[in-house]
Amino acid sequence: MAVHALEKSGNSQWGVRARADRMKRHHRAVVVAIELIVNLPNLVRFNHMETNERETLARFEEHSNSGIRHPNTTMSFKKENQSIPLSKHDVQKTLRTFCTTENDEHNIRLAVSKVVTIHDGEKETTIVLPKESITTRDLLKLINTDRCLTAKETKRIRKENEVISFIQKDKFLLVDRKDVCHVAITSSAFVVENCFSSNATIVDVCNKQQINLDAQYLLYLNQIIAAKETQLIYFMAETPIHFTTTENSLPVTVRVNLDEHGKIIQFSCHRIMTVERLCFISCRLFSMSEDNAQLRLIDGTNPDEGLSMNDMDATRTNFEFLLHSPPYLSCSITYLDRTIVLPCHSEQLISSLAKKFFEQLSIDFDRIDQFELFALDKDKTLLRFDMFVGDIKNVFPPPSSSNVAVEQKEKNFR
Repeated sequence: MAVHALEKSGNSQWGVRARADRMKRHHRAVVVAIELIVNLPNLVRFNHMETNERETLARFEEHSNSGIRHPNTTMSFKKENQSIPLSKHDVQKTLRTFCTTENDEHNIRLAVSKVVTIHDGEKETTIVLPKESITTRDLLKLINTDRCLTAKETKRIRKENEVISFIQKDKFLLVDRKDVCHVAITSSAFVVENCFSSNATIVDVCNKQQINLDAQYLLYLNQIIAAKETQLIYFMAETPIHFTTTENSLPVTVRVNLDEHGKIIQFSCHRIMTVERLCFISCRLFSMSEDNAQLRLIDGTNPDEGLSMNDMDATRTNFEFLLHSPPYLSCSITYLDRTIVLPCHSEQLISSLAKKFFEQLSIDFDRIDQFELFALDKDKTLLRFDMFVGDIKNVFPPPSSSNVAVEQKEKNFR
């Protein structure tokens, strides 16, 4: 608080002058105690600052961002159990504006909080974090959703217990649980698992794990290295998606075009890889059945399945194929935040696909009666495990996708 001049008691000339000076100073500059609470990581926190009532709040907003300037913050005025958000115009006002009485001790609390923006398609929501310790789970509850949160730039799914204010990013996306990919990367020293949105690329995964793509590669199925711009959606035949780091590149680049669908995948492989194995890998990446699928060279030549890249041309380092297949279906099955995408056909029981999913999750298939199945349509239609894929496809309004999306839940988990 202000240090006042020492007075003598009584009506001495010194005492009268001291009181007059004090009153003059009081009208000229009342000391105000400011408590500045910064709900941001790594920023300076001020406690009970003493200042002149003619100062503006903008000064304290500037101080709150010293060291690290955070562009996305908000300030609110807190007094007597009230919290009032302050606009850019408000912070230009003097402290006197917020003082209620002349004799008030003027203890003002200002809170500077992080602001995050959440994108959901074309919809955009801006939220002021109410406290520093707010987690992903808390934030999702605020907006009343059971979806997942990913940083817009990194595409990594935030863990539920991660503290949002400790993250430098402030732009996030909502992601459906069926679009979450678990990724496990094995190296000589460790195994690391992370979750990403299905549109994340090999580059996004490597950036998170600090893998230098100029010196290391991600090997898939121990046989191919996918192009770095390949999205994770092509690897959803398993969960988690397994990659192994390697420092060795592969000599042959293969480009596969999915007939009449405009989809293209590119990867490198060994020269000894056969056409049959290439067809298997391509079908797996495109989530389509190998039945009646055929791999042709781009010039229309239909090579024998047993031929290797080396057999076809020992000097070439680039091959381009066209994957031809009759109309196909795939089915994505989600449980919690795990999803696989499997090829299927209309007359196939959904239970046969669920069994493969149970195996990947190490769940005993005998427990199937403990689960319910829902179509991921607008109404979340309740299904049966003894239904055919074609019947489930008809639940979705036309024009329906070639992918049938369903979700299974434990009966006591709603």
